[in-house]
Amino acid sequence: MMKYVPGNPSLKFKMMPGMGSLYAAAAIAGLAPGYGLAIAALLPEAIMELLAGAAAKKRKYDLLELIYLGSASNSTYVCIVDSNAPAKNFKQALQRPMIMGASAAGGPSRDSVLILINFLGAKFRLVDGYRDRAQVFGSMRTQGLCGYSWSRLKRQSFDLVIDNKVNLLLQLYDFTTAEPAVIGTGSRS
Repeated sequence: MMKYVPGNPSLKFKMMPGMGSLYAAAAIAGLAPGYGLAIAALLPEAIMELLAGAAAKKRKYDLLELIYLGSASNSTYVCIVDSNAPAKNFKQALQRPMIMGASAAGGPSRDSVLILINFLGAKFRLVDGYRDRAQVFGSMRTQGLCGYSWSRLKRQSFDLVIDNKVNLLLQLYDFTTAEPAVIGTGSRS
């Protein structure tokens, strides 16, 4: 990496475990030297939990102050619902309540539903804590799932689409599993 930085500076690595990279993100935002002297590879929770979860009220830094360099992932996610669900498209999902299943906190299936509820007003009720997507699909308590990888759906479960057992509500760019490299703000010397 250093061959791309003028002057070939040396690198020091430091682990900052805790709260799915939230400690590291706070350190980059508030403690680290600015002007790109500190770089972090954050887990998705460091960004998504702040947008969708309880940590949003407790955070001590502004996500918009960070400079994002890129992501190690370029997945596309979809929201799918059972063909018998009350909404057949996302416009209807903004008006008709549906129960969406999800895995644990910090996962794309949970975070994408929370973002769609909180930012776009989707009428989803979230039931989380499922072990995996197969368990969500097998549940009688849920009507759909968001944050499902389009490539995985095509590879493993495309018969659900072909046989009209599910409807595709929405396509999402990968904002839940990206691991962005983040550098400190330019506001400190």
